[in-house]
This record gives sequence, structure tokens and C-alpha cells, in this order.
Amino acid sequence: MHDLVEAIRNDSFDDELQITNEQKERLKKPDVEENIKFLLNNMFFNEDLMSASRTHSSPQYK
Repeated sequence: MHDLVEAIRNDSFDDELQITNEQKERLKKPDVEENIKFLLNNMFFNEDLMSASRTHSSPQYK
């Protein structure tokens, strides 16, 4: 949210991408691809999309 407020104040919002210029620069960093792979690989358990409420109530995660 802070990025958005600053972008509005500084007129640094990319209208085409609908993100701030700061967010756009972060996406250009080489480690972002590895972070995305990690997140996608860990979002599923037994081919089911995990949710926070389901994860916290599952005996497998206690």
C-alpha cells in the first residue's frame, strides 16, 4: 500500500501495467523468478490449493 501512496504523490505509476514503477523495478530483479517458482511450488498440497485456514486446521501441519 505504501508503494501506491508514494506513486500517487510522485506521479510514478505505470498506467499500462497498473503497478507502481517501484513494483515494476522489483519484478525486473533476477531473484523474482525463483521466488515465483517457490511460491507456486508451495501453494499446493496433494494437488489441492492450500489456504491459510485449511493449513492451520490440518493435523499434518501441527
